Amino acid sequence: MAKLDREELRRRLEFSERKRTLLQKMFKRRTVDEDTFLWSMADLMTLLLIFFILFYSHMVNKSVKPKDHSPQDQSLLQIEKPSFWRDLTKAKSSIVPPLAKAPQPVSRYEYEELKTREKEKEKTIEELKREVLSTLEESERREFSVRWDQSRLVLVLGERITFRVGEAELLVNFQPALSRIADFIAHKEGYEVVVLGHTDDTPIHNSQFPSNWELSAARAVEVGKFLIKNGVRPERVSIQGYSEYRPLHENTTPENRQANRRVEITLIKEEGSEPSS
Repeated sequence: MAKLDREELRRRLEFSERKRTLLQKMFKRRTVDEDTFLWSMADLMTLLLIFFILFYSHMVNKSVKPKDHSPQDQSLLQIEKPSFWRDLTKAKSSIVPPLAKAPQPVSRYEYEELKTREKEKEKTIEELKREVLSTLEESERREFSVRWDQSRLVLVLGERITFRVGEAELLVNFQPALSRIADFIAHKEGYEVVVLGHTDDTPIHNSQFPSNWELSAARAVEVGKFLIKNGVRPERVSIQGYSEYRPLHENTTPENRQANRRVEITLIKEEGSEPSS
C-alpha cells in the first residue's frame, strides 16, 4: 500500500514538472510574439511621422517665394514649356483687344459753346414751328408737330392740312407753310432730308393707286418735289413709302386712323459734315 502511494506521488510530481515546463515554454513564446508585434507597430509609427515631416517641409518650401537669382542661375532654373503651350499663349495674347482710350475731358469753353449751339438750334426750331402754325387755322394746328427721334428732327404733316383723303396732290392752303419749312431745311446744310409717306390700314384700290403702298409713296414724292422746287438741293432728298405698316397709333378709332395718315420730313446729320446753324 505504501509502495503504491509513493508510485502515485512520483507520477504526480513528474506530471507537475512537465506541466510547469510546458507553461514556461508557452509563456516565453507568447512574450516573444507580443514583443515582435509591439516593435512592428513602433516602426510603422516612426515611418508615418517621418513621412508627415517631409510632406510638411515640402509645403512650407513651396509657399515661400524664391529669392532673386542671377542671370546664370535663372538660365539653369528656367524650364522651357512645350511648343503647344507657347503657341496657345501667343494665340491668347493675339486676341486680347487693345484698351479703349479714355474720353478726353471737355473744356468749360467747349461745353458753353455746345450749350449755346443747342439753345440756338432749339430757338430756331421753335421759331419755325410758330411760323408754320401762324399760317394754319386753329382747327388745323394739331395736324403739324415737331419731335425728336434719336437725335433726328422729325416734322410731322398730318393729312388734313396736306392732302384730301385718297389723293396725292398738295392742298393749296398748306403750300405757304410748306415753303417756310423748305426755306428752313435749305439753310440746314449737312443734313440728309428723308420724306416718308404713311397711311392707315383702310384698303384703297383704284386706277391711280392699286394699294396704300403707291399712295404713301406718291405723297412723299409730292412733298419732296415741293421742297426741291423751293431751294432744297435734290441730292439731299430721298423718298420712302411705308403704307400702313408704321402707324403712330393702333388703327382702332377714326381719330387714330386720321393721325396715322401723315407725311414726315426727317433731318439726318451726314457723317463727317459740319451742319450750318
